[in-house]
Amino acid sequence: MKKHTPRWYILPTIILSALLCVSVAAPAHAKAAQFKKINDSDLRITKVTMRYKKISSAKRYKFELWSKGVTRSKYGKDKTFYKKPKKKKKKKYFKLKRGNLKANRDYRIRYRAVYSGKRLGQWSNWKNFTTKDYTATFNLTTDDSLPTNDIPYVFVDDSSDIESGSYMMTKVSDNVWTVDINDISTGDTIKFAYSRNGGGPTLFEQFTPDYPTALRSFTIDSVPYERDMDTVEQWRWAENPEPNGIVDDTNYVIDDRNQYVLSIGLPEDHNDGYDALVESTMQKIADNGFNYVTINNSPRVIINGDPVELSNEPLGTQTDEQLATMIAAAESAGLQVILSVQMKVDPDNADEIESEMSGTHSDSYYEAYLTRWREVMNDGVDLAIEHNVPIVVLDNPWHDMTYTDDDQKAMVNGNIKGLLATITDGYSGTVTTSTYEEDAKLDFYNSTYIDWVGVQWYPDLSDDYDDSVANMYADALTDIAEIETIGTTYSKPVFIHKFGVHGWDGAAGPESSNTAGEGYGAEYADDSTHPIDYQEQADAYEAAFHAIADTNNIIGSTSINYTYQDQFAKTANIRSKIAEQVWQRWDALFDAQIN
Repeated sequence: MKKHTPRWYILPTIILSALLCVSVAAPAHAKAAQFKKINDSDLRITKVTMRYKKISSAKRYKFELWSKGVTRSKYGKDKTFYKKPKKKKKKKYFKLKRGNLKANRDYRIRYRAVYSGKRLGQWSNWKNFTTKDYTATFNLTTDDSLPTNDIPYVFVDDSSDIESGSYMMTKVSDNVWTVDINDISTGDTIKFAYSRNGGGPTLFEQFTPDYPTALRSFTIDSVPYERDMDTVEQWRWAENPEPNGIVDDTNYVIDDRNQYVLSIGLPEDHNDGYDALVESTMQKIADNGFNYVTINNSPRVIINGDPVELSNEPLGTQTDEQLATMIAAAESAGLQVILSVQMKVDPDNADEIESEMSGTHSDSYYEAYLTRWREVMNDGVDLAIEHNVPIVVLDNPWHDMTYTDDDQKAMVNGNIKGLLATITDGYSGTVTTSTYEEDAKLDFYNSTYIDWVGVQWYPDLSDDYDDSVANMYADALTDIAEIETIGTTYSKPVFIHKFGVHGWDGAAGPESSNTAGEGYGAEYADDSTHPIDYQEQADAYEAAFHAIADTNNIIGSTSINYTYQDQFAKTANIRSKIAEQVWQRWDALFDAQIN
C-alpha cells in the first residue's frame, strides 16, 4: 500500500461581484504617456478596453480614479490602484474593473509608470467619461425540471461587451423569470447562458443536445432593450436523484474524547439572492441532526499587494448586516456558529496582487503585511464577540511568500505571536487556524492564544477507481497518523478546518489533484470518462471518518461549500448526496460516544 503525505493548501478564492469597467488608450512613449482622445459619447462605459504600448522598464502602473456628482464643482479622488503588466506581449490590454461606481457622475482617470526602485514616470493626460444607465431586460421560461427553491441566473461570458458574471432573475409567475442588466450600449455584443443558482458551468442550461456548453449570443440594436422570451427546456445536471446508495452501518468503536465538533461549512462567497435561502438552509442542516455550521466572512480584502492596502468594506462576502442575519438564522435553528475570518484578495486585481505579495520582501514589508492581517482578524473577532460566536478560525494566508533567511522567518513568527494577543483580546471562545505549515521556525501554533491547530485535509485514499472502504481506510490511517503528530507536537487538539472529497469517479484515488478548490473538477463536467460518482465520495468520507475515530486528539472537522440549494454537481459539497448521510451517521456516532 502506498503512503500519502497530506497536503494543506491555502485556497484563495476569486469572488465575482458586480463591477464596472472603464477604459483608456495608448501612451505614446515612456516619458510622457498620453491617452488617445476618445469622446465621452463614444465610450461604452461597461467595457472600454485600455490599450497602451509596452514601456519595457515599467514594473507596474499606478492609476487614480476621480469623480464629481451633479452637486459638485470639483473632482474628488475616489481610488488609487495598481496594475502589473503581463509579460511577453508587445501591446497590453487592461480591463479596469472597479467596483462601486455611481450613476450620473462625471469620472476621470489617469495613470503613470512605476519603475525599478519605485521611481515614478509622468502622469498621462486625463481620460474623461460619464456613467449611463441603459438597460437590457431578459425574460425566461423554464420547464418543471428546475428544482424547488432553485433560482435561474443570466451568466454573461467575459467575451461579452458588458460586465461578465451571474445576474439573478426574479420570478414573475410559475416557470417565468426576468432580470434587468444595466449599463449597456447600442452595439454591445452579449454572449450568455442561463444557469441555476449562479453556480458555474456544471449548472448551465443544456443549450443544444450536440453542444450543451454553447453560449447564446446577440447584439444590442437599441437601448433600452427587451429580449423576447427565451426558453430552457432542459438543464444540465438537472436530475434530482434521491441520495440513495450504500451507507455503512457498522458501529465502530470510537477512541475516547471529550468533544468532536462536526460542522457544515457554507460557501465562501455570498452571492446576491442567497439571503432568502439562508433560513431554509440552516433549518435543513439542523433537521439532518447537525449541531454546528461554519460561516466564512472576509470583513475586508487586500486591494494592493506592495505596499499592502486593504478595502474599507467586504467585497463578495457578507456585509455585517447579512452576517448578523445568517447568525440569527443559525441560532434560530438551534445551531452553534463557527466564524471563519478570512483575508481575501480583491478579485478586480487578484493576479497582480498575488504576484506582488509572493517571493521575498524586506522585514518592514512583512511587518506592514501582518499589521493589515491583524486589522482584518480584529474585525472578525469583534464580530464574533458581538454575536457570541463560540469558535473562531483565524485565516493565515501567506500568499506564496518566501523568506530571505531563517532569521527573517523567526522575526515573522515572533510578530504573529505578538499580534495574536491583540487579536484575541476580550474573546473568551475557542480560537483555531485555517491551515498548517510545517516549519520549525513557524511555531506560532504554540501560542497560548490558539486552542486548536487547524489543518486542511483532501484525502487521496485509493489506487483504484472502484476500491473498498476497507482499503481506503488503510490509506487514511497513514494520513491521520501524520495529522495526529501535529497535535502531539504542540500538545493541542487538531481541527480539520476544511475536509473535502469530490463527487466524480476517481476523485478519491488516482485522478485526485489532492486539492479541494471547489472549481477543481469543473473541467470534467461533460467528460464521460469522469462521471458523477457519489458512492465513491461517500465511501472515501466513511474511510476517513473511521480513521479519525481511531484518534483522540482530532477535535473536529468542517465540510466544504454546503450550497444554499441542492446542486448535483461533481464538487465536494455534500448537500443531498450520499456523503451527507455518511456525515450524519458519524456525527451521531461521535455524539453517542461523548454523551
